Amino acid sequence: AVICINKILYPNFNVKIHISPNIKEHKLYKLFESLERDFGVSIEVIERDYKKTEPTVWRYKPLLEKECDILLCRDIDSIPTADEVLSVYYFIQNDEIKISTMRSHYAHAGTPTIMMAGLCSFKVKDINVGISFGELLDISDNSEWGIDQQFLIQTLTKDKEWNKNHFLDCKLSKDR
Repeated sequence: AVICINKILYPNFNVKIHISPNIKEHKLYKLFESLERDFGVSIEVIERDYKKTEPTVWRYKPLLEKECDILLCRDIDSIPTADEVLSVYYFIQNDEIKISTMRSHYAHAGTPTIMMAGLCSFKVKDINVGISFGELLDISDNSEWGIDQQFLIQTLTKDKEWNKNHFLDCKLSKDR
């Protein structure tokens, strides 16, 4: 359902799902094949073993390897809200904004949540993270816990002056 909704809301975007090799052996892998065949979803296998939450950084491969113009990172289990869609369209249409994040819960108020790993967007060619995808994978291999959000915050929110003009922080919660 999420794939169908995203295809309707963002018809000019491609959906890519990163998986580990062992997923191909799972009995439900045929669902991925169906998404690929029937909905044009790109399934990319990351040829790397993982032990913990390392796959959370796989979604940043298109950013780090400059695979697209605009990257919308989303958790696969979340249906977009109306406010999120408005935020994304605003981000896409505003040339000055290079990074966007959506904080959709009242608890997303402090520094540890200044950027949400599953609700962020990038104008890829305008972002230089200074690290390769392989280097990020190596860092995540050595992490005790997921580093996706920490990586984004430490890398992309430190230049306060640049962020004043290029970082869109959408606080979507009505509880704030």
